[in-house]
Amino acid sequence: QRQMCIRDSYYPIPYLEYLISYCLSESVTKGLNSASLIFQAFFPVIMIYLAYMLYTKPLESGAIEFIISRPLTRTNFYLNRLMSGLLTGVVSSLVFSLLLGLVFIPLVHFFPSFVVSLLILRTIPAVMFYYIITFALSSFVKSSKVVLGASIGLYFVLGLMISIASVY
Repeated sequence: QRQMCIRDSYYPIPYLEYLISYCLSESVTKGLNSASLIFQAFFPVIMIYLAYMLYTKPLESGAIEFIISRPLTRTNFYLNRLMSGLLTGVVSSLVFSLLLGLVFIPLVHFFPSFVVSLLILRTIPAVMFYYIITFALSSFVKSSKVVLGASIGLYFVLGLMISIASVY
């Protein structure tokens, strides 16, 4: 009966194309999720490395003392580096998610806004979490290599724990 309604109604796209779009729209969530897995898996590691390069490495090398000798407080320096890294993560997550949604337009003939918004809401907190964790670790641990190793190790341990929890 549904097919009868479809055939009797007017659609701006041909019937066969409509059916293809209808079938693909049900799998858009799966398609976007699988296409974004590489980004979601490795972008937090890039953010960990960015935090390492922006704050942890200059802290160990003594470059912060030189920078702070200028009329800039330690708090301003810390907050500027923190906000610039977080802004980088948010913008890159938004751009990636929107571009992925635009790539799917030819397949499903609409912009999958709900799926893209879920992708954005899932990616941004993960990126921000790992970036902030690396910053926090650098405040407690003085060796930059230990901070980098501990941050990446924490990333893998938490990823493993999330995978095990999702099975149960």
